[in-house]
Amino acid sequence: MNKTLPALAIFLSLFSAFEANLHAASRVLYYRSVTPREIGYLTLNNEENFSFPVIFGTQDIAIHPTTGHVYAGTQGSGLVRFNPDGSNRTQLVPTTFSSNIWSLALDPSNQHIYWSSTTERAVYRSNLDGSNPLILQNDILPSFGITVSPETGHYYWAEFDKLWRTNFDNTETIAIVSDAAGILETPTLDPVNQQVYWIESSGNKNDIWRSNFNGTNPTLVLEDVPFQINSLIVDPQEGHLYWSVFGSEGVDHKIQRADLDGSNLIDFHIFETPASPQALFLATIPEPGSLLLIASGLLFGCRRTRE
Repeated sequence: MNKTLPALAIFLSLFSAFEANLHAASRVLYYRSVTPREIGYLTLNNEENFSFPVIFGTQDIAIHPTTGHVYAGTQGSGLVRFNPDGSNRTQLVPTTFSSNIWSLALDPSNQHIYWSSTTERAVYRSNLDGSNPLILQNDILPSFGITVSPETGHYYWAEFDKLWRTNFDNTETIAIVSDAAGILETPTLDPVNQQVYWIESSGNKNDIWRSNFNGTNPTLVLEDVPFQINSLIVDPQEGHLYWSVFGSEGVDHKIQRADLDGSNLIDFHIFETPASPQALFLATIPEPGSLLLIASGLLFGCRRTRE
């Protein structure tokens, strides 16, 4: 009998477990904080919270689904890209082109990135490496949100109290919302149900709305959400909405969650002072904190401590 066969079987079994864990992935909720200046993420079961400091003020973030690169629109540093751990920061678009990037959106299928600037009052697009920057819309009112739909070939952009939809080739623009009750902010898409969500903000009054992609069937999802909402994203896979609450004296900084119809509202995560979450982005990453090693035919695992 070949005595190496049992050992080989054990090794293959261990390697199979290693390979399965290696390809494990977690869906996480990225956020950026103003005070302190940091970018972090939470697992969707709210069991793990990882963050790292940044030396520049970020306005919005987006994560490339394949490379994992973090793209950040900043105040005073232009458009930057860095690794998921914050290393290897690269400025893609200089401040001379867009000094105050409020919102950005990735279109990986066409290798493009879109962003809006409240200072220049314009909407831009460039390649993912920052080359070939173009002005798509200019001389507009302040824009507090942009998102893209590669499936339909459109980008959606907010302009004060309006929400517009424009073809990728910039040939047609239609109004999705033309008279919001306040400032229209942070449009976000549900590609599964073909719907767009947005926030209408007036003072301390915040309403969450949605409509079909073409603007039909506008529906009030949540009315009078208290405090300042800074970001809104949709998770059609789990049927949830997430938004960040920028607290004030006596009010927690937190991320809240509700079902897509506005029901089952909960405080998803409350941050310890002074963390102040704002921009949110949903991404899938390799299982956070995993470090797997094979040594002397044995499998070892080292993981970050969970909360």
